[in-house]
Amino acid sequence: MKNIAETSTYEHLQYFAKSLEKNLKEERELLETLDILNDEQEHEKEMSEEERERTREQKKQAFISGFEREVENIHKRVEQTASYYQTDGKTKLFTFLIYFGLAAVLGISSYLSFSLLPPALE
Repeated sequence: MKNIAETSTYEHLQYFAKSLEKNLKEERELLETLDILNDEQEHEKEMSEEERERTREQKKQAFISGFEREVENIHKRVEQTASYYQTDGKTKLFTFLIYFGLAAVLGISSYLSFSLLPPALE
């Protein structure tokens, strides 16, 4: 690693450091979570068995409710995506007529403005 650092350019090392930054951040977050879990385990040792079970049940219920909320959000997004492209025939016909009208106006204005162009140089 030292040889690579000595022979690499500053830009290369900077790129390498940035690529490791995400991994280091994730590792730091995991270590913080592990510290919290260890603190909770220490705290649980001081509790009675009944309190421990109650605490674990509360954590389990909190996890389940969070999971259910996330699943519900996913279902809402899927339904929203599925309904995004659904339109009735009246709306489709109206949109078609608007585009057809736009094409007609552009075609007519192009035809009428053609005579206003200067003659081509030959």
